[in-house]
Amino acid sequence: MVSKEYAMSELGLTKEEYKKLKKWHKKVTGPSDDPFRFGAIGGEITFHITPTSLGSIIEAECFGKTKTLRGLD
Repeated sequence: MVSKEYAMSELGLTKEEYKKLKKWHKKVTGPSDDPFRFGAIGGEITFHITPTSLGSIIEAECFGKTKTLRGLD
């Protein structure tokens, strides 16, 4: 799971969007006591950021499932 600091500073997520990501990630991956299950460079979550003239769309993908964190609503 990406750290809160990184998600907010580098990806531009808000606190609410990060909470949404964290809840969805736990639902997709399930509980685990192994913090090293995905390797040294992570890779479990892929972020898709699509810039538009109205703002950016931010989606997260994990294990083939996608969650929209920020849309154009």
